Amino acid sequence: MKHIYYIGLSALMLAGCASDDIVDHGGVDNSPVPMTFNISQKNMTKAALQASGHYNFGVWAYKSSDITNAVMKNYLVGYYDEQKGYGTQTGTTVGDQAGKENGQSYWMYEGMGSDEYTGNYAGKAITETFKSNNNKQYLKYWDFSATSTEFFAYAPYINGALTPTFDNETKVMSFPGDALQAGYDDQSLYEFMYAYTNQEKDNYNHDVQLSFKRLNAKVNIKFYEEVPGYKVEIVDLKGNTTNTATGVQATPAVLNGKTYEHAKEYWVKANASVNFKDANAIAANVTGTTTQTDNLEFKIPEFEAGAANHYIGNSAATATASPTTYYGIPLGTNNQTGFTFHVSYKLIAEDTDEVITVNNTTVFVPAANVQWEMNKHYTYIFKITKKSSGTTDGDVPSEDDYTNPTPGEPALYPIIFDNCEVEEWIAEKSEHEINKVN
Repeated sequence: MKHIYYIGLSALMLAGCASDDIVDHGGVDNSPVPMTFNISQKNMTKAALQASGHYNFGVWAYKSSDITNAVMKNYLVGYYDEQKGYGTQTGTTVGDQAGKENGQSYWMYEGMGSDEYTGNYAGKAITETFKSNNNKQYLKYWDFSATSTEFFAYAPYINGALTPTFDNETKVMSFPGDALQAGYDDQSLYEFMYAYTNQEKDNYNHDVQLSFKRLNAKVNIKFYEEVPGYKVEIVDLKGNTTNTATGVQATPAVLNGKTYEHAKEYWVKANASVNFKDANAIAANVTGTTTQTDNLEFKIPEFEAGAANHYIGNSAATATASPTTYYGIPLGTNNQTGFTFHVSYKLIAEDTDEVITVNNTTVFVPAANVQWEMNKHYTYIFKITKKSSGTTDGDVPSEDDYTNPTPGEPALYPIIFDNCEVEEWIAEKSEHEINKVN
């Protein structure tokens, strides 16, 4: 779900399914059929898990005939992709044919144990982050004496002390404190998800289909302008030699009455739990553990290399996005923090070579508009108008200016002609005598 906010304050308006064929209980020559995974597209905006930046997930599996002993216990399932995912094939299941259930998949788990896998991840030497928590991971097979097998999954896979746990009696998956971390751009680290499916016996030698939902919130920002006679280019915030502020930044802030205060209730780490007891109403919960006062930082919009200009759009439909994506901790109504956004831009005249730089334009986005919830995508659209805050006097703003939660005063003062007067003629006298005799 995507939420688009147009928040106006003066200068800115911040704006594949399993086969239905009847199949034998075994494979070729009634040999055992291995369990394989093929991630479905549901709840992923019709994008497969790997297409959205995830190349691993963790999974528990339990048979209906044995709810105590797991078939899989926090198995790492990795996607074979030499450039983006796991760069070495493991086991005997790797390979696939689109739309065909054939006991093969590029999602592999055999031989992915922490002591076994010696391949690479994203073309680099494998690190602990992308290894399994298990010493061994064996290929698993369907047990046709069980009427069904349940699968409980999460992504991205977490290695080490922060790995989730699962209790099959309560059906609760628990992510320990700080397992969920807010961050920028890297979905494989910051976009957390969960999934569940109950595979019935009739579908045992079909790939396991998993549909993931997100535990976090996704945040983007865009810009457009409505300044007649000028084009607008977003530029980096500027500062003195000790000021590292760049891009577009947002200071966590709270409005108490008419006073803006620097807030501390901006969550960057959290734990979570997912209750799978009711398969038709899976309940997820996130609880913040760590706050931060640093600004959110978004890069300025990127433009095509060699472009003649870097102008942003002039309507919401053509708004230009920052390349930065932020994955936030979703605490919903528990969050009482807003953000004061800081933006600098250039006004470039359409009729002359005039350029005006507006430094540190600010707008406050109240807490009501940042009540981020799980599995929702928020886009804040800024509209730059002729009623801008900030400064055009050329002075370099300080670091404090970029962490100030209070929106600034107007910066764009129009040149106005008014009370035009005409001065009186200046009287000049000149006397001359005609026909005077000396």
